[in-house]
Amino acid sequence: MTAAAAVLAYAIGLLPSSATGVWQRWPAAVQASVGVVLGLVLLNSIGVAQWTVLRRLVPQAARWIGWSAVGWLAGLTVFLLFTMPLWHPGQDLAVTIAIGVAGAVLMAATMAAITGRCVWGWFGGPAPAVARISPARR
Repeated sequence: MTAAAAVLAYAIGLLPSSATGVWQRWPAAVQASVGVVLGLVLLNSIGVAQWTVLRRLVPQAARWIGWSAVGWLAGLTVFLLFTMPLWHPGQDLAVTIAIGVAGAVLMAATMAAITGRCVWGWFGGPAPAVARISPARR
């Protein structure tokens, strides 16, 4: 389920550049409205998919959707703020890759810090091994 949600999020993320000729002809209000809706779907898709599993394991699992969305938004923001000023046309491939990897590590750390706060709230500390988590009461 998470993999399908990731594909959906990736496809939505590609839309602005791959469908430029289509959406640029739309009125600004339509562009903004569609952008907001697609942005919300993109940010929430993975959290919703993961919630379908978490709801059987932890109380208040729906909180994960919001925490995951905030984590993705913050992580992607950190990635773009770090990488965009450093990437330049004609740059050596190794430098481009190194910048991308460093940005990805910063993104992952940002997301882990944010979503880790949600996990900490469930367990009052670090999460126990998954095998020891009992299903949540409904």
